[in-house]
Amino acid sequence: GERGIRMYDPGYAPEEEFTFYNTRAYKNNDHGIFIHGTKNMVMDGGVFADNKVNIRNFNDRTIFRNLELIGTSDLVRERDPPNYCRDSTGIQQRINPGWNQGAILDNITFSGLNKGYDCGQTGITFYHLT
Repeated sequence: GERGIRMYDPGYAPEEEFTFYNTRAYKNNDHGIFIHGTKNMVMDGGVFADNKVNIRNFNDRTIFRNLELIGTSDLVRERDPPNYCRDSTGIQQRINPGWNQGAILDNITFSGLNKGYDCGQTGITFYHLT
């Protein structure tokens, strides 16, 4: 598909933490999960693989725990034609001015980045929209 899971502004913003357990998103041409306008979220356990961006987080106070982030799996790499450039990012985190709690990464495994490709694959990218 084009996108996996999408939470968009105004999102969900309870006062106490809420948790997604064992979430999976794979083989999306864009985001595995796109989180925007949501706070106090915990993502505990799960696998994200073969997405252009496995996790894109626009939020503050987000905890990612016990996740496996696979840039390009062996199966997909074997199917790609020679010299094909598959760019992939594990986590894309937006830096939000005035927010001070950011994202917490705990026990995150990255694999399949730059595996047989010589182009734009990264584990974590930070960006700020002006």
